[in-house]
Amino acid sequence: MPKSDDERVFDKLPARERDLLRATFVRSMPDATAEEVVEAGKRKGLRLTRKYVNDLRSSDRGWERKGRRPEGKQRRGFAAMNPTLARAISSMGGRAAHAQGTAHTFKSGKEARRAGAKGGRA
Repeated sequence: MPKSDDERVFDKLPARERDLLRATFVRSMPDATAEEVVEAGKRKGLRLTRKYVNDLRSSDRGWERKGRRPEGKQRRGFAAMNPTLARAISSMGGRAAHAQGTAHTFKSGKEARRAGAKGGRA
């Protein structure tokens, strides 16, 4: 079966925009069953499955239950701190670990060079 104009336009969108469009469409029909949403999506050229609709609704309920919305995530812990304060606290932790003898120390310069070359990669 040939694609409709809506489907061709939808296919050309970047993946993030397609996902946002799908999610917005599903959220616009909160009282419809998953089957009804899938059928309405087909008419609009959106490829939806019952599983996608139910999973999205389930995750939305989880956010509502916690009293937060996914769009409004707040930074917590070190991410919410002033970078200078976070660095100072981290530094104190490092000094304490060395004082206790539980901190990591490199056994050779070769090991330290390898770790430095690796950077922040795992």
